[in-house]
Amino acid sequence: VLPMPGGGGGSRVGAGSRGATLQPKPLYITWPKYPKGIKEIPQGSVELAVLVNEKGEVEDLKITRSLHIQEINRVAVEAARQIRFIPGMERGVRTSMWVRLAIGFQPR
Repeated sequence: VLPMPGGGGGSRVGAGSRGATLQPKPLYITWPKYPKGIKEIPQGSVELAVLVNEKGEVEDLKITRSLHIQEINRVAVEAARQIRFIPGMERGVRTSMWVRLAIGFQPR
């Protein structure tokens, strides 16, 4: 998980102090289920912007870079919605934050 550039998070300067901004971190990650009926799975990744709420749940997401097979993009979105995070924090308080996430695929 990478921080979103230009907003939705902050630096990790002073990590551990009450004044720091800490990005959400994945706690539980599900593997995407390869869709049946697709003969060739492309190698690559679907990149997503994910809004993680103060409970560590995915509240919203947007595809920022997709693969050319829509079914693969759908599977990546499903997998991302299942991920649970340690919530982000600002000044010691849990808060919603956007993070980047890449779901990778490789040919079988």
